[in-house]
Amino acid sequence: MNQESQWFSNWPQQGLFSEIKTERVDLGKGLTGAVALPATKDPRPAVIIIMETFGLNDFVLDVVRLFAHEGYVALAPDIFHGDIYDYENIGPALTHLSSLNDVTVMDEIGSGIHYLSRHPNVLKSSIGVVGFCMGGRLSFLSMASYPEQLKAGVCFYPGSLGIEGKDRLGREGVLEKASSIRHPVLLLYGAEDPSILPSEHARITQRMGDLKKEYVMAAYPGAGHGFFNGRRGSYHLASAQKSWMLARTFLESCFKNPSSH
Repeated sequence: MNQESQWFSNWPQQGLFSEIKTERVDLGKGLTGAVALPATKDPRPAVIIIMETFGLNDFVLDVVRLFAHEGYVALAPDIFHGDIYDYENIGPALTHLSSLNDVTVMDEIGSGIHYLSRHPNVLKSSIGVVGFCMGGRLSFLSMASYPEQLKAGVCFYPGSLGIEGKDRLGREGVLEKASSIRHPVLLLYGAEDPSILPSEHARITQRMGDLKKEYVMAAYPGAGHGFFNGRRGSYHLASAQKSWMLARTFLESCFKNPSSH
């Protein structure tokens, strides 16, 4: 079994990427984050990882190390500022989520971009964003908010991205911001996710198509919300593997010729 297969089959296994260390860094304005560097010291592409609704927890650190293992400088801004919530008690996490302000969060993502753009190990022209659930929505919004700086966006099951009106937490959809996006976006969904229906997929497809934006959308049968997180009961191994292969290929294509998009 190769290392990548081990990663997905034994997700919570500790020390799988023990050679990769995460470091807490100061991003300014009271914001911190977790960063991990690849083994190579030459300038590399970078990704900002935007967390789920549960905070900068072990799953987020898993993903940071995963991307560093793949050769990226990976940074996860702590937009919950130290608060971490249990998967089995989602109420407090949703309360925190409902208190977030998109403008404030985008300013914090900007701080992450600024940090990476000044990092000696980062290719300044090859910075992307990857997010999960809440972070998937915010990744899409980041692509619209920083259209020059972010060259690729990967949105795993982005909640309330293409909704009409407001969701139950008072958040508005961000699909109307799509006109500002200049670089490719990948959208990954679980086909069994009751919180993101096919009608929302259709609205996103219609909007992105009308704007002639470059995007890829995939939905995985058998997968529900949170299918990529091996620390949750919703984990779906086959979909996690397939979506990772697609995301990895997508990012490689975006960063190989960043000026071509």
